[in-house]
Amino acid sequence: MRSPFLSLCKTPSRWPTSWRLMVLLGVSFVLVCVFEYVRIPAALLLGPMITAILLATSGAGMTLPKPLFLFAQGILGMMIANSLPLTVFAKISLEWPLFLIGTVSTILASSLLGWLLSRTGLLPGTTAIWGSSPGAASAMTIMSESYGADMRLVAFMQYLRVACCAVAATIVATLFHVDDVSAVPTD
Repeated sequence: MRSPFLSLCKTPSRWPTSWRLMVLLGVSFVLVCVFEYVRIPAALLLGPMITAILLATSGAGMTLPKPLFLFAQGILGMMIANSLPLTVFAKISLEWPLFLIGTVSTILASSLLGWLLSRTGLLPGTTAIWGSSPGAASAMTIMSESYGADMRLVAFMQYLRVACCAVAATIVATLFHVDDVSAVPTD
């Protein structure tokens, strides 16, 4: 005779929400600690993101009520804005052609990639376009649902890009021996 506990452990989709939340928090905490120890940038983003992806793909995904989800996105946006020093705008104004070329080339390259993915049939049309669009991953994910794209696949594509950027930044910082860079006043 099989134990009901063992059958629940084998099927994460049948876990109670409280178990899912405990696993999400616990595994996220462990991954963040490991990533911080290894000095991977964006450990606080990557740990929970990887945990949520693992839970969702195993059938134990959770959905938040829309107001709570939007509140969390707003808090995240304010945290990002708070970390942006005002001196960055002066630097951008001095180097505006370089920033303009970089921005336009990124938009053109990602648009071409999205178009190619949709034309080849590797991904459904709108999903390919939204998934390869540069910019705020959370905003692209939210907007994609309104245009009929598979929101989960768009989120996977967007956050995979974020993870790749974090890994690339770690590799570049390691190769060029960048240690604890601090801002230098530009008086």
